[in-house]
Amino acid sequence: MGMLRVDLPEPALEWQRNYARITGAGGSFGFFSPDVPRELEVTFELDTGGAKKIVELRDSFPPEVQARVTNMVHLIDSHFRDPKVLRALAASFTAAMFRQYPEAKSIRFVVRYCGLPELVDYREGKRAEPKIIYSAKFKRRAET
Repeated sequence: MGMLRVDLPEPALEWQRNYARITGAGGSFGFFSPDVPRELEVTFELDTGGAKKIVELRDSFPPEVQARVTNMVHLIDSHFRDPKVLRALAASFTAAMFRQYPEAKSIRFVVRYCGLPELVDYREGKRAEPKIIYSAKFKRRAET
């Protein structure tokens, strides 16, 4: 919510996230111009050996770290055709998640973007849909 920091309960936080995505109030306006990079969503699917949990990257770091994290996400977008770079970035992000969630046995790193249809396709009923551009599963190393 702009420069104001407000801790919201989960239902209100979800509403705020959706409002920001729909209106662009969250600074996400990449779909307006072909010269602006697409907005990527990075999630982690944590498996704790019973329960599964999905954590969004943007909710995982304090605001002061978000600028650096955003730069790393832009690296994913600019290098999405280079498997070595993607694997290195995914491993780096996932290692941070293993530190935050020591109970996780494995973590799937997933990068999506919102695929928008052409206007002709939209008129024919096609709608925006999430598209996965990268996914990798990492397992915790056995303790020695």
